[in-house]
Amino acid sequence: MAGDFTEILLQKKIISPEQIVEARTLQQQTGTKLQDAIVELGFTTAEEVVAAIAEFHNLPFIHLTDMTIPASVM
Repeated sequence: MAGDFTEILLQKKIISPEQIVEARTLQQQTGTKLQDAIVELGFTTAEEVVAAIAEFHNLPFIHLTDMTIPASVM
């Protein structure tokens, strides 16, 4: 699979190519992860980034706040 999760964010028009460049610059300057740089710069939410990462890897993204976890699991 070519590229990375940022392609998903671009396709969905969540962030722009210029914002990705800015986030990559911050990543290189600070050593932070790209996904953290995108959120830190305020370009999108952590939830949207994680959803894009999940989609990129063909994994489901589940909102745990929408689920009831049985007491026996906890």
